[in-house]
Amino acid sequence: MPRVGAAAASCSTIPTGTRRERSRRRGLWAVPTSRGQRSPSLGSAPPKYGKQAASFPKLKLATALFLLGPGRGCRQRQQQQQQQLRGVSGSTSTSIMLSRALCGTGRQLAPALGYLGSRQKHSLPDLPYDYGALEPHINAQIMQLHHSKHHAAYVNNLNDTEEKYKEALAKGDVTAQIALQPALKFNGGGHINHSIFWTNLSPDGGGEPKGELLEAIKRDFGSFDKFKEKLTAASVGVQGSGWGWLGFNKERGHLQIAACPNQDPLQGTTGLIPLLGIDVWEHAYYLQYKNVRPDYLKAIWNVINWENVTERYMACKK
Repeated sequence: MPRVGAAAASCSTIPTGTRRERSRRRGLWAVPTSRGQRSPSLGSAPPKYGKQAASFPKLKLATALFLLGPGRGCRQRQQQQQQQLRGVSGSTSTSIMLSRALCGTGRQLAPALGYLGSRQKHSLPDLPYDYGALEPHINAQIMQLHHSKHHAAYVNNLNDTEEKYKEALAKGDVTAQIALQPALKFNGGGHINHSIFWTNLSPDGGGEPKGELLEAIKRDFGSFDKFKEKLTAASVGVQGSGWGWLGFNKERGHLQIAACPNQDPLQGTTGLIPLLGIDVWEHAYYLQYKNVRPDYLKAIWNVINWENVTERYMACKK
């Protein structure tokens, strides 16, 4: 099984020369531990995975969950990572070896590994209104179950999955990391999507947006009514469970409508920045609207929080 250090160093060319020179120039592969022995977990020859090993960490959802922000220089990152990794590796020399790998060719792994020592668990966000505040359009029973049961389950499962992912990263167990990706995507997406959804709704919502957002909707869809028709049709057309979205394409500077299956997060799977999400899982409406999804979609327009959607639009334009 390839180690984390192995994946990081496999991108670089293995140096030639004497054994002492190779040890000095490799850094990661032949640095002795404090007992004068080569590290048992990092001292083996690097696996021949080439670009595949280096490209694995480029997973959009994992990046979204583990991103710590821009680096501040390799020397500073080394010091921070050494302190964090001592608790994982139990060895100062091992932490130094790992931090060297992270500052070198294995930078793709740095956000996730740097996250190991300081990760805080995700928590269920409070609703900005009471469970019954959206009635008669969405009743209190649906809101309570949706928030306190369904969203809470995504949060709990995401925390459990990240703990397992942390262990897999520390062990360099790439097989386990790959096996955990579906759970990360599903539960992480569920948490991201619902956190946006609650703020997209308001008991004082409905009507039409104003200002720049309304002008952008008219520019990209022809009129507000045509926009509503297109987003409603996309949401009705989701097969099984999923979401209808209004997103912002930052490259083109335009608004776009998209539909995502299951709990796939919009930005992590399409690159669009989420502005407005409509949950069309049956748990979002079945207790009130039974199997008539179009009636639910007709009602939800009465509680859309256009102030929140506008704030998101203005923020992503900066």
